[in-house]
Amino acid sequence: MARNLDADMETLRTVLNLAQNRDFQRAGALAEQTLASGFEHPLLLNVLATRLEQEGKFEESLRLLQRAVTIAPGDVGARNALALCLQRLDRPAEALYHVDELLKKHPDLGFAHVNKGNALIGLGWLGRAKMSHLRALELEPGSLAATAALASIATHRGEHDEARRWAEQALKLAPGFPDAVLSLAAAELAGGANLKAETLLHQLILDSRAGPSDKARASGLLGDVLDALGRYPEAFDAYSTCNEALRHIHRRFASGTSMLDYTRAMSAAMANFGERTWPKNESADTSPAGALGHVFLLGFPVPARHCLRSCSTVIRRSLASRSTNC
Repeated sequence: MARNLDADMETLRTVLNLAQNRDFQRAGALAEQTLASGFEHPLLLNVLATRLEQEGKFEESLRLLQRAVTIAPGDVGARNALALCLQRLDRPAEALYHVDELLKKHPDLGFAHVNKGNALIGLGWLGRAKMSHLRALELEPGSLAATAALASIATHRGEHDEARRWAEQALKLAPGFPDAVLSLAAAELAGGANLKAETLLHQLILDSRAGPSDKARASGLLGDVLDALGRYPEAFDAYSTCNEALRHIHRRFASGTSMLDYTRAMSAAMANFGERTWPKNESADTSPAGALGHVFLLGFPVPARHCLRSCSTVIRRSLASRSTNC
């Protein structure tokens, strides 16, 4: 039976209107019903995927978005949604690929540069991430996502004065924005204003707008603050709260796996890496008097944050703060 094109177009308009008004339950239900009737469209797949993500069904959402990009490779919304889903699944390299594909044809999409920057942060390439977020700000001055991300990058590099400036700009745009509050609290801690940092973090933990990940990170940083104040039992409790929250948030990654499976998967992935995976640092010292060899930093095999901050974390952050090309 031939489809009624006018009716299908009207359905698309209705789904889009519901989604734009953030009524994803109704939009997703109509999208699911329409897909089941045999009408496949990237918008319907995207909207249904959004509802599935809200329900925590990320793998199901991923399959729908992959299908959307397969049938419509040039659809901006579908490819962007796929990149975001991969990022939420902690697959930043794949997310970066799709953002780069998007930017090949649409180099002036500010939100795409934000998403690229976030994927690069996930990969640990903070210098490149900073450039992406600065480009996003050029295209969309006042971008909250880019401003907060720049604060976070500066925090990870130990550049707390810069982090404070970006964080304060972000908080003017959106008071209480979690990422900015975390960067500002870290700057207060670095500057010795421990009580100010403690107040900021308690406020964030109690803020209903903060998500589980935001509160987990706030609890971990609160542990650092309390440790600096010499309130060790409270610091222990804060670290425990952080670890338990992170365990709950990331439990889906451990489902049905074992440490042996994880080790084998990591070994296989490393074996497949080529030279292109490791970009050369052109600014590195290549003189004969330079590096003498490699240094491998290993974390503790137990929850180190239950007692003190992991020494490997401190060293990693110190190195990152001195790097301009990582």
